[in-house]
Amino acid sequence: MFSAKIEEVIKASLTDGMITEKERQVIKRLAAAEGIDEDTVDVLLDARIQELNREKKAEQRICPHCGAVLESFSTRCPACGEEVRQTRTVSSIKELDARLKNVTDLNQRRSIITSFPVPNTREDLLEFLALSAANAKRMGNFTDTALWRFLLIIIPLWIVFILFSMHTINDPESKFYGQALSDQIGLDAFVALLLGGFFALRYAKKGGNKEIKVHNEMRSVWKAKFEQVMSKARITLHSSQDIAQLDELERQVKGR
Repeated sequence: MFSAKIEEVIKASLTDGMITEKERQVIKRLAAAEGIDEDTVDVLLDARIQELNREKKAEQRICPHCGAVLESFSTRCPACGEEVRQTRTVSSIKELDARLKNVTDLNQRRSIITSFPVPNTREDLLEFLALSAANAKRMGNFTDTALWRFLLIIIPLWIVFILFSMHTINDPESKFYGQALSDQIGLDAFVALLLGGFFALRYAKKGGNKEIKVHNEMRSVWKAKFEQVMSKARITLHSSQDIAQLDELERQVKGR
């Protein structure tokens, strides 16, 4: 509803998690210039603040023993000293999957993945990296490529021509009788390419697994997201086991 200019002001105002009265008045003046009344602005801004607070609350980890807020990677409550385990019930992967559900437009999917917030917890970081690494891998093999589909027509056609040439050079009534087969193979290849090339190229551009095609088109987006999450993981995860896991995931992505 708001223009890009107003959205930028709202985004800047919400960096501290709240909108001051002065910031609200600035937004109202900009909205009034676009024909949006003040009451509508108040409703929309309050909704934005409530949504932001819900997201922050969802990211918080709460000690199940005393209710204190825990740091992202803490394994022991600083308030009561009790050991705690991961308490979030909705992982980042499930949240991302919910956002991508029923979104078929590739540009929208790219936007959702690119703008999705980097996870904070150890479990979410590792889970998100594993998903990103898998999606950064090229699907399919040689038989899925256009080159294979091209050869699928040219090679059989060439073989047919060679068999026909073998028949003619051994047929006493043929004008090609007695010629060397090696002389015919090159000619057969040229004729096969000439006659079958047009149809083969048309066929090579068609078909293929749509799911594989879409996956491969999204690889660069997932790879960029992997690198973004990996940067956060390198800063926050320091155990030898975690570092080894990060190294292995990074090798998998760099090798693709």
